[in-house]
Amino acid sequence: MPITRGFILQASYRVTPDDRGLRRPVVHLYGRLENGESFLVRDDRQRPHFYLRAADAEKALRLRADTQSPTDRRTFGAEPVVRIDVDVPSDVPPCATACTAPASRHSKLTSASRRVI
Repeated sequence: MPITRGFILQASYRVTPDDRGLRRPVVHLYGRLENGESFLVRDDRQRPHFYLRAADAEKALRLRADTQSPTDRRTFGAEPVVRIDVDVPSDVPPCATACTAPASRHSKLTSASRRVI
């Protein structure tokens, strides 16, 4: 398969129903190919997520953030963290804010922007 080169002009996402009717975020990457044609890539493989101190993980369970994965990452204070997956990107800020201690912060980037970076 030949390599096609281009660059991304804009990233966004939309929430659409999947085959089972559940809400599923789809990242949209709009861009321009080297030959001048435009393109759109739709990617539904990434789940919205954030990282939380393992000590605060119990709070996330009470907020319907029931998909938690252990990681080898740590806070700046060397505390272990877990990855918290949520259904849609708009669930991240309220869940992260409700779960975090004052010293912790979640990313302000949208999942589409994080995907590009």
